[in-house]
Amino acid sequence: MVQEIIDGVFKVMDSIFGPFFHLTSDTKLSLLIGVFLVATLVSAIIIAISHRLVDQKRMKELKAEIAKYQKKIKKARDRRDLKKATALQNEMMKYNKEMMGMSLRPMMYTFIPIIIIFTWLRRYEYLNDFIAQQGYLIALPFVIPKFGTTLGWFGWYILCSFPTSILIKKIFKIEGP
Repeated sequence: MVQEIIDGVFKVMDSIFGPFFHLTSDTKLSLLIGVFLVATLVSAIIIAISHRLVDQKRMKELKAEIAKYQKKIKKARDRRDLKKATALQNEMMKYNKEMMGMSLRPMMYTFIPIIIIFTWLRRYEYLNDFIAQQGYLIALPFVIPKFGTTLGWFGWYILCSFPTSILIKKIFKIEGP
């Protein structure tokens, strides 16, 4: 019964995301574009949910307060006043804690869908058959320490999602942690 539900969910995922992986006649390019589009779509959805659930004005205020405290802490450390620096850090923690709480709230709504999407990507045969044949999805022109010069779908996903998330936040002027 559970396996039937999982198979049904993955069939829906195939119909939603599968076309992203067949946009060109070049298999590798299609796979790269497909993972990029999934990463961009997931990032946009997470940002939209976060924007809806997080008080953007309060987030901006918290960031400003934390920045003030960081300057004060630096000055205290420069004067070698460790007691003052520690006291300021403890005061700053209440702002950090509030900001962290605000940031975690959207995760309650996005965690399960992200796990489902990642599980689908991990099982998507068209993508994984290519990676099994090649040994990787993309060869990079530079070395990433501890990872080397090649990435599978997850590495490419991460490499795509960071800049797209930053770009989406900048375009829509969204505050975030």
